[in-house]
Amino acid sequence: EGISLREKSLVKLDLSAMGIGKAGATSLASALRNCFALKHFNFSENYIGSVGANAIFQALRRVATIEDLLLNRNEIGDSAAHAIATCVQDSKHLRVFSAEDNLLTNDGGSMVWTAIAKNTEAPLVQVNFSGNKFDTAWCMSNAFRASQHLETVSLARNCLNSSTGRVFADAVISERWGAKRTLTSLDLGGNNLGPEGTTVLARALANASQLQLLWLDENKLGARGGTALAKSLKQNSSLTMLDISNNMLALDTHRFSLDLGAVKEFAKVLTTNKTLKHLYLKGNQIGGSGGRMLKDAIAKNRTIQTIGLEENEIEH
Repeated sequence: EGISLREKSLVKLDLSAMGIGKAGATSLASALRNCFALKHFNFSENYIGSVGANAIFQALRRVATIEDLLLNRNEIGDSAAHAIATCVQDSKHLRVFSAEDNLLTNDGGSMVWTAIAKNTEAPLVQVNFSGNKFDTAWCMSNAFRASQHLETVSLARNCLNSSTGRVFADAVISERWGAKRTLTSLDLGGNNLGPEGTTVLARALANASQLQLLWLDENKLGARGGTALAKSLKQNSSLTMLDISNNMLALDTHRFSLDLGAVKEFAKVLTTNKTLKHLYLKGNQIGGSGGRMLKDAIAKNRTIQTIGLEENEIEH
């Protein structure tokens, strides 16, 4: 059944979770072509697949006013990547783009990230590709390099590995390639950076003056990765929130033995750091002695507002 949108002055359209599906998306695309004033479009949770996404994004190329575009949880795969990339590259006003929980891999993702890099006119500030199937971040490096406005990037729950730590390191350093970085929020939770990738990122974090929020939960950091992060906080003066929950911080991941080195470093930094307000350490097997170190340090810190220590076998 056809879908009609007769209001050419329509500015905001929220059709999320309406079960529209592939056929409905194709019908809607015909109507979208006439929404010449549309700025905010939320089409999440409609399971339109790549066929529906192709139709939607081809239609949106005619809508020059689009600013916020949300297509989360739609089973969109790589076969729609070209249409997405073309729309993103041609947009002059796009500020927010979210394709969370879809099926994009490196092949499709590289097309979209290349389009983001090429479009230097759009004031794109927020990109969300959490819950897709990227296992490398190299396709994103040019976008981080070219962006003049990008503030928030979410890449949680992909398959990103340690070899791409350098990409994120370059992204967070405040001055790089002759241009000032604008990234203030980076979510890499639920990936596989490991100790190696985290160590590279931590070195850059020491010199980052813009990044405020960083999620690295569930990345298999181990004691070595945790130690590198803690040491970076001795120099960093911008980070206000760090989530490193569920990372085996008290474990030497090579010898599989207890190692409280990272906990000791965090205890040290908590006595001197005056920027960090929220630190999440849930599920790291810190134990009683590690818990006492942290509690003693917190007692000396007047800045920290939240510290998450659940599931660490710490006596209260």
